[in-house]
Parts: sequence; structure tokens; C-alpha cells
Amino acid sequence: GAARAAAYVGKKLGFKLLFWNRTPGKLADLVESFGGEIVDSLEGISEEQREKLRVVYSSLPAGAEFVLPEELLKENLIMFDANYKPFNTKFLEQGQKGGCVLIRGSEMFYEQGIRQFELWFGRRAPYGEMKKLVMEACVE
Repeated sequence: GAARAAAYVGKKLGFKLLFWNRTPGKLADLVESFGGEIVDSLEGISEEQREKLRVVYSSLPAGAEFVLPEELLKENLIMFDANYKPFNTKFLEQGQKGGCVLIRGSEMFYEQGIRQFELWFGRRAPYGEMKKLVMEACVE
């Protein structure tokens, strides 16, 4: 679900999509739906692909302790982790040390809540209060 949503947004934004999964067979549907390319290994992507890399989205469980190969890290690379707990995953810690821009799952979580609130109640959501509550729950 989360990877599919990210692929949808990536396509809408005009990104060239590269997909990697611990289980490569799961990627055929994403490529069929959104285009892009499957890579067998993150270590094996081309120099051109590395240079064009702008966003890395991970929907792996935090317990997988996923990190990128060091050669993919660069300043201002956007690293988006769908996990909202723990607040700091190995993936995000690596990005922080590498000068990357971090987007946490908790941010996605409260933004979804804001939009749902506004759709359900037909009025502006109390953004600050909702963000505060989510962040308190996620940082524990």
C-alpha cells in the first residue's frame, strides 16, 4: 500500500522511478502500473542513476534496519521513511549524518489525519494541536 502510493505520487511528479525490494517479484505490478525500472541491487545502480537520484522512499519495517549503500548518500537527498515508530530508524539516522533531507512517517501520518478531519467535518483542522499529539505519540 505505502509503496504503491509513493509510486503513484512519483509518477504524478514526473520522477523516473527505480524500484528495489527484498522480494523482487513484488515489483512487477508497480512497474506495470507506474512505469519505471527494477534494480536487483542498490549497490549496482549506474553512475548516471546515482547522479539523478533525488528521493529515496522506504516502506520497509523499522526492524529490517535498512540503510542505503554509502555511495548513494549525498547532501540534500530526500530520504522518506514511512515508519512513524520508532521516530529515528537506522535509515533516517544514516540520512541525518549524511546531510540529507529527512521526511518521517509521523509527518505523513499527521498530514493524512489533517486531510481526513477536513473531509469528515467540512472545516479546517486544528493543525498545530493534531501535529503536537501525533509527534508526542511517535517520539515516545
